[in-house]
Amino acid sequence: MRELKGSQVCLAALDSADEKVKPGALKALYGIYDPAVVAGLIQRLPGAQGELRRGILNALCRLANQEAPYEDPKVWWSTRPDTTGPIYQPIAWSETDKISAALKTALDASSTVDSKWLVARMYQCKVAFPGLVELMLAKAGSDTPAKLTAIEGMVRNDKSMPPEAIKALEEITGNNNEAPELRVRALRIFVANAENGTVFPGAVQAFAPLAGHDLSDARLTQAYEDFTRGGHNAKWVNEYTRLLQGKRTDGNIAVDGHVGTGPTIAQRRQLAATVLVNLATGRVGRDNEREAAKKAVEKSFDKPEEAAALLSAIARTGAKPFAEQVKANLNNPDNAVAEAALFAYQKLGLKDTGAPAKLIGTMKYDEIFAAVQKGGDAKEGQQMFLKAGCIACHTINPDEPPKGPILSAVVKIYDRAALTESILKPSAKIAQGFESQWFKTKKGDQVEGFVVREGGDSVDVRNIAGQALTLEKADITERGKRDVSIMPEGLLNSFTPVDLQNLLAWLESLRSAKQ
Repeated sequence: MRELKGSQVCLAALDSADEKVKPGALKALYGIYDPAVVAGLIQRLPGAQGELRRGILNALCRLANQEAPYEDPKVWWSTRPDTTGPIYQPIAWSETDKISAALKTALDASSTVDSKWLVARMYQCKVAFPGLVELMLAKAGSDTPAKLTAIEGMVRNDKSMPPEAIKALEEITGNNNEAPELRVRALRIFVANAENGTVFPGAVQAFAPLAGHDLSDARLTQAYEDFTRGGHNAKWVNEYTRLLQGKRTDGNIAVDGHVGTGPTIAQRRQLAATVLVNLATGRVGRDNEREAAKKAVEKSFDKPEEAAALLSAIARTGAKPFAEQVKANLNNPDNAVAEAALFAYQKLGLKDTGAPAKLIGTMKYDEIFAAVQKGGDAKEGQQMFLKAGCIACHTINPDEPPKGPILSAVVKIYDRAALTESILKPSAKIAQGFESQWFKTKKGDQVEGFVVREGGDSVDVRNIAGQALTLEKADITERGKRDVSIMPEGLLNSFTPVDLQNLLAWLESLRSAKQ
């Protein structure tokens, strides 16, 4: 019918008493870009009910935009699947404004159930008009899952989203009466998009209240750890340094003074301290970014409020590389700093007397191996998973955002001896699919990670921090494989065999986790 341009026959079928012909007629109509089709659908909309009304609205959504002509293979998906909707790259046509107006009227008049369906369909078809975001969020009302679904559809390719969507996410994450799983879902939207400059301040707003204290729900803790140890933070070292100094960031601008509504200056400072300590002691980001974070931390010990926040972060993250700074502040004349130093001293297990425990970095492999094959405290091992920064590159369960190998699956295959080798000698055996590859681009960038998908025109690479990047093959000048794992050696050099023993015990406890 599309090829024959049988629009009038199809429109007439919508008026038929035979319900069986209507779905086929609608399916044909949403592929016929003709003003007469649009006029006919809009004309029949007021009197339509039930499935016919939804069918007409669906057809109008499909007709709201045309597909852009195929011109550049680097722009189009080619062999890369796109799951964002029926239109990949929309362009307006003569009837776009008329359709948008009709859909807005329909959305205004829709019931709660119908509006949820229409909101989802409009986003799938990339329908957009002024005020749409506010209208969609308003129609979602107090239905948080529907609101989050709408917001997830608003994220653009550059990881930006409308200000109204960011504000709605802040409200969800900040509502202690909201179901934890919905707060976590909102927080993870921020985690996934915080490298965008317009989203970053909202992410700070969302995560700052969670800093510096134990959280009541393990899912919130996991989301917080993912954010504060994520590779996206490396580009925001300067902004976190300003937050640590008691300032705030609005976009890329630091503003002195009271923060007004939302997190307090102390909460923002504690979040910044945690992120900077993690960056300074972790493996995410470039060398210069990690060095900048380390300098920011060391410099901030001169100021009491910043020092107290840093010491608290060192205690909670188990950052043993800062042990000397902890000891140096035990007798600090500022009581808050001295108390924070004592807390860190105790949490890090530091001692004044007796021979210090041997560190893994000073021991031979066979000696370490023999010491950790039995025993261990699984509860302490779970904390070790965080202290060692394992969370930055690994997930525990399949329903978490993908990074490296899923640990609950790995431990069902490997025994303790194999796990020990994988941790201390990560390049000895590299899991299939996680071989490290490197790429150089025409812009001079160098990307390293493991390939998660390779198509005819592009390749998707996931780096050590779990960030997925799509490289167009036309932009790649060189590529190659490495014989070493993307997981670097020496991650536990500053820890003791007992720490590794505890980590192994906790990993083994994951064997009972549901897949």
